[in-house]
Amino acid sequence: MAFDALGGQAIDDLELVDEGGTIINFGSLESNTGTNIYSLALNNLALKSVSIMSWFRLPEDDKRKDFELALSLATNHPELFEVAHEYEFDDFQKAIQHVSRPGKTGIILLRSSA
Repeated sequence: MAFDALGGQAIDDLELVDEGGTIINFGSLESNTGTNIYSLALNNLALKSVSIMSWFRLPEDDKRKDFELALSLATNHPELFEVAHEYEFDDFQKAIQHVSRPGKTGIILLRSSA
């Protein structure tokens, strides 16, 4: 199983998923042109998509459990969340530019001093 938060052509390059595996996609960058779904057929791969809008329709108990799991992972396994850079909220334009940099790894965080 692979988790993909970028979508687009990045899915085509996944070679780590075993035959018959599943790719779970959480979204796509606006500039992505999309994956070639025929590339999934070669290895009998399934593609499942999850969007934040469908998550909002879940029962409150499910959302609470998801939130608790996310907090637990962030607290107990910070190595899962590589941070590329932190910016003050006033520097949000620099943060947006950083997100688009070629080769960027990790997430970009905005923080408020207030």
